[in-house]
Amino acid sequence: MSRAAASLFALPLALAACTAESGIIIAVSGSGVEEVQLQIARGEGQSYFLDEGVSAARYDVRGRNLRESPYEVMLHEEGFSDAPALRVLALGYSGGKATLSSLLEPPQAFVRGELLRRNLVLGYGAPSPQGKGCYVPQLNQKSYPLLIRSDQDCDGAGPEDTPPDCNDADPAIYPKATERCDGKENNCDGKRETSEACYGKDGETCREGTRSCDDAPGKGLLGGCELAGGAERPQPYCWVYATCDATPSPAGSAPLACLGGRLARSTWACTLAADASGSCAVSRELTRPFDTEKCRWVLTSDGGLGATLSGASGTPPTSTTCAASLSFPAASTATSGTVTVEFYDESNAKQHRAALIEVAVTAKPRASCGEASTRLSCVQKQ
Repeated sequence: MSRAAASLFALPLALAACTAESGIIIAVSGSGVEEVQLQIARGEGQSYFLDEGVSAARYDVRGRNLRESPYEVMLHEEGFSDAPALRVLALGYSGGKATLSSLLEPPQAFVRGELLRRNLVLGYGAPSPQGKGCYVPQLNQKSYPLLIRSDQDCDGAGPEDTPPDCNDADPAIYPKATERCDGKENNCDGKRETSEACYGKDGETCREGTRSCDDAPGKGLLGGCELAGGAERPQPYCWVYATCDATPSPAGSAPLACLGGRLARSTWACTLAADASGSCAVSRELTRPFDTEKCRWVLTSDGGLGATLSGASGTPPTSTTCAASLSFPAASTATSGTVTVEFYDESNAKQHRAALIEVAVTAKPRASCGEASTRLSCVQKQ
């Protein structure tokens, strides 16, 4: 039996604890999920590295009431004997996407001869994998990174890659990184940048411009954003950058780094059912990119598919509910298009957050529409 198989076991509903055996039972409870996944990280010094051999499996919990009957997984000490403690992130999946999560914090160590039980209750929101597969969950506004060895700063590049990451301890430094006025060799080319990207309004149009760096390394920016001839960008770039640029910072590329942290981008590929009678209309609720109760949704392109955006009751989305659905009219022939949606978090006037969502939709003919839940299937690409 492999170490992964020996160290991780799904348990039945009832477990007879054996005091001669050392282990940790992770009991996951919650509601509204179809699958549960555990990301398990071993402590090494101040860092926690994911055990990729036991963190990939998903457990089917369809039809199970996790509130009354939590899903239990036992971690055996023999499989983690070299780890002083474990940090565990539970993810709840629905429709193939992680929508709920819970973090075991503080980390748990094994106690020889004892079988411990730790409860994780799935709550709203789930961190997306970063870089090559890191997770950086947040709890009480503090980050708890779960790293992987081939990408220890979660920027998508490692020292063994070609070209290599020249600093695998700094997520702002990797090949082809955006140049910033921070005195660092951001893209590993050995050259210090003289300017960086910036964003501003040209009338009603949002454009990307350039902003000069101070001559001294690490001193930040000089002057304003030069927009002349700059490419047009989606409105959230300017909306977020404006508050990032107003945030005081002692040095470094504060606005651009801030933009990267407050502007989320995601891409989806979806298949839409179509039939000759044109009766396969469908709606899908949109998940808020940020946990907020004051927001604004905007449909910027229907992709030529006639897609519409509405609130939960069919009315336009409001700034006080953050509930929204994307609806597609019935398609009778094969067609395709890309729907784009913008999300604005309006809960803090001084710290804007926003998201860009692209949904590439392909309508494919079917013999029959089937259930509404099967008419639109989506996979997240980024």
